[in-house]
Amino acid sequence: MKILYTLFSLCILHTPLLYSQQPYYDDVDLTKTKDELFEELANKVKNTHVNFLSYTPGIWEASKKTDIDPINPEEVILIYGFEDGNDTTINNDRTRDKDRNGGGNGEWNREHTYPRSLGNPNLGSEGPGSDAHHLRPSDIQRNANRGNRKFAVGQGSSGTTSQGFWYPGDEWKGDVARMMLYMYLRYGDRCLPKNVAIGTENPFDENMIDLLLDWNTEDPVSLLEDNRNTYHDSNATYAQGNRNPFIDNPYLATLIWGGTPAQDRWNLMTDDTIAPSVPQNLKAVIIEATQVSLQWEASTDENGVFKYNVHSEGKIISTSGTTSTTLQNLQENTEYIFSVSAEDQAGNQSDKSDSIKVTTRFEDILLLNEDFNDCNTVARNFIIYSEASDKDWFCSDTRGLDDSGAYAINGFRQDEPSRDWLITKNGFDFKNIQEPKISFFLKYQFGNTPLEFLYSTTYNGDGDPTNYEWKSIPNVKLPSDFSQSEQTMQVDQVAISEITGDKTYFAFRYYSTEAPTRYFLDNFKLSSTNVLSTSFVLNPQSDVMVVYSNPKDTLTSIQIKKKISDFNVFNVRGEKVFSKNTLQKGRISLPNLTKGLYFIHGKHKNTKIYQKFIIN
Repeated sequence: MKILYTLFSLCILHTPLLYSQQPYYDDVDLTKTKDELFEELANKVKNTHVNFLSYTPGIWEASKKTDIDPINPEEVILIYGFEDGNDTTINNDRTRDKDRNGGGNGEWNREHTYPRSLGNPNLGSEGPGSDAHHLRPSDIQRNANRGNRKFAVGQGSSGTTSQGFWYPGDEWKGDVARMMLYMYLRYGDRCLPKNVAIGTENPFDENMIDLLLDWNTEDPVSLLEDNRNTYHDSNATYAQGNRNPFIDNPYLATLIWGGTPAQDRWNLMTDDTIAPSVPQNLKAVIIEATQVSLQWEASTDENGVFKYNVHSEGKIISTSGTTSTTLQNLQENTEYIFSVSAEDQAGNQSDKSDSIKVTTRFEDILLLNEDFNDCNTVARNFIIYSEASDKDWFCSDTRGLDDSGAYAINGFRQDEPSRDWLITKNGFDFKNIQEPKISFFLKYQFGNTPLEFLYSTTYNGDGDPTNYEWKSIPNVKLPSDFSQSEQTMQVDQVAISEITGDKTYFAFRYYSTEAPTRYFLDNFKLSSTNVLSTSFVLNPQSDVMVVYSNPKDTLTSIQIKKKISDFNVFNVRGEKVFSKNTLQKGRISLPNLTKGLYFIHGKHKNTKIYQKFIIN
């Protein structure tokens, strides 16, 4: 898995000591190769598999131990996930509350990476069907999308290939390969690689598919894989007692089946003791609130650099096969110190590069967030106004981003040219908003009717908008090229700092031509780096909670609209000033807070809640 996890790691430290052969293999003859080595390792993993877990509750409980997110021990990492939860699609998330497991959408279940139905015979729910070494937490819908599709070549994120097979994703293909090799080693003919993967047959073993060997080589072992292996080679309640040898040393697969040499973490077959040169000119090229992108100049090595290790706080926190990486799940407004080292195939590591200090910025405040998924609640954020025609803005259950909900307008078959408005219900105080940004998704098709995106500082939120002055939003250019084919446009955090006014409204205006265009609007967001006014209501239409600050007595009132768990308020120094395990619907007050910036963290079901407020 290429994208690894970052600071405050609960993981085992990745130091050169880790690459020494584990004592588990002391009685294994590692001078053997091909079929003989296969049999040696097969006997080892069979004989040490002494704790046979039940499918329920055994695998559930084991997963909550082995697949914990090192950044947040309350969540598990989801295989095939590739997004950190910021978009509106839940089935691509990489993490989820560890206790939100079960059988409903938005929950996680147990993915048999070697599907039960592809076993010979079916793997069932015992033995190979409940072997934790190939069972991983997965989003329920993504698990269903995979089904029993065989693994096949692909690139990018996980998903179905054009031939109807399954690509696990660049981040997960190595994990998958090593799990499939383990299942073959442990269960033999019952879990043949050729029954679970599509590709060229290996010349030394007709049951092996070379694609799995390629993935084992291309995608380095992750911290998560190492942690899973270490847990199961322990006396813990849900530990099986055995290890996956191909995690401990991917080169074992090369010794058995040949192919492009995988990393030799034990330095078995080489006398290479010379480390690569030290990476140079490390720099941060993108700095966000919770992630940082790093770049550096390549190292040299007589046999080639295998990967680079990113260090912080004395630990390896990420690895990369290229001269760049993006670190995720960082804390906002926090200083970090990073350095990089290079590692070759033999496990030799260079000295660390010169370190750099990076301070993440503050997370943006979300002032308005409408995903249009609930037609009954859109009125919290928008109003519609029709000057003419029987064709108005309307709520659509589909046609938004990823076929989610959207708000739409279409003058087709209009009784007269449509003249319709979609206007924000509330005005925003741009005198007290710092670095405002706008985002939305648009889908359009047919005709030649332009859509206008406007703002007004004179509109009062009621009545005929044509009686007021409206101006085009700066830096946002809406479509002017139309066709019979459906097209899309993404406006992503476009700066609109040129707008001023203490009560600014936004509107989409649709004045239809004789050839109407159909539009679908989705994911409208207004965000800011800071809000200066004490009386400013943050995210006033939130369906979970609303924060109000009272400048008279520094009393902060929070209206809780839905149950929130793990509710905490922190000051800018990271000190906890208020905490509740659970908050039910109602209103709470936070008295005697001093002037400054505060952060709210909590959870509503599987959704993380994050909010800032300021007291001046």
